[in-house]
Amino acid sequence: MSESRSVSEGVASPSPTVNIGMAGMQGQQAQPDIVPIPVVAAAPPRSAYRQPNAPKQKKPGSKLLIIGIILCVIALAALAAILYLVFARPFSSVDAPEPPQVSEVEASFRNAKIEPPSLEGYMYIKTEGFSNPELSDFQTGNVTEDSTAKGTFNCNGEAKATFQNDYVKAVVPLTLKMTHASSSTSWVPGGIDEGTPEVTPTGPADLEAMQKNIQNILKGYNQDVASRFVDCEVRPEASLNNQGGTVVFNLSKTTGDETLTCAVNADVTWNGDAGWDVKVTGITGLPEPPAAETPTEETPAEPEPVENQTPSEPSNTGDSNSSTERRPTMALTCWTGDLVEIPGTIQVQANGSVLLRTDDLIQVSFNEKIYIVDYFELTGSGSFQNGQHVIVIGAISATGTNPIAPLVINLNYI
Repeated sequence: MSESRSVSEGVASPSPTVNIGMAGMQGQQAQPDIVPIPVVAAAPPRSAYRQPNAPKQKKPGSKLLIIGIILCVIALAALAAILYLVFARPFSSVDAPEPPQVSEVEASFRNAKIEPPSLEGYMYIKTEGFSNPELSDFQTGNVTEDSTAKGTFNCNGEAKATFQNDYVKAVVPLTLKMTHASSSTSWVPGGIDEGTPEVTPTGPADLEAMQKNIQNILKGYNQDVASRFVDCEVRPEASLNNQGGTVVFNLSKTTGDETLTCAVNADVTWNGDAGWDVKVTGITGLPEPPAAETPTEETPAEPEPVENQTPSEPSNTGDSNSSTERRPTMALTCWTGDLVEIPGTIQVQANGSVLLRTDDLIQVSFNEKIYIVDYFELTGSGSFQNGQHVIVIGAISATGTNPIAPLVINLNYI
């Protein structure tokens, strides 16, 4: 057989093997031995070859993506930390100085001028001798940076100043602002702020001041008694100490051949916000007031107020003898700046001024001068209507220019 088999898939067939006998075959043509040619099967495509249940291999690109994300997160975290260190420090990158020593605070207070408290509004005390206070309780506060000036730091020093005399003791809290600039090496003291004082008595109430204010003390208890004892003689008998006590005001007043006397009993107690409080508990030895005369004819009705009405007759004067036809039914003793409370009717004048026509004819002892008045001029802010009946509260003075209202009540007394 001289024909050879073909090999599939383009695989070359091996060359045939031929054995040629050498001995005894001379002169004859050698016959070839036929050897079978092995058949080689075609191999399956490589992409289709896979072992059963073999795991899938990850692509190298996915690992790179994960690594890149992790690096970005780390970079962002590092950037945030840097920004915090640079910008998150409060106010400034300048380090705050140490607070001043207590000795520095004390020296600053002792070198400053500390004004005594006025204690205005405290009754029956004296503040003479309120100088050279005793300083104590020195303290240092926390250091804070000035929000309007970076690099400048503030610190408050605190102390207490004690003012004392024979009547009262006042303990005043003090605050001293100290400043430390970045260009300096020490704390510089500023001004001193004084707080609300704590006031306590060290001795009895001022008895002389009570005597001078007997009219107001009486009016708080009985207005009629106060009016009957205007400009009376006062002889006090007191049992007082720094805890308070009692006082008896013996009053006497001579009018013509008649002498009125009475004894006014009062308790004296301390009020931490207003000083000594004098409260009348009773009046003894006071005769009954004379019976009022029965009017013989009916009193004419008071006319209705007319806008811009002007009083027709100036019944007020600084001379106590100038008013003889009408007798005062009320009495008032006061000094410049005293607070008074008077009922009456509003009368608006043509020039815009406002008068108070009082309900009673009043004898006013003002700065030891007598006025018989039924009109007061009103100043200050207020909302009134002509003809309105009101109770006016204000500070009294004698600065008026209206001849029928020489005394003025200022409504802006606070």
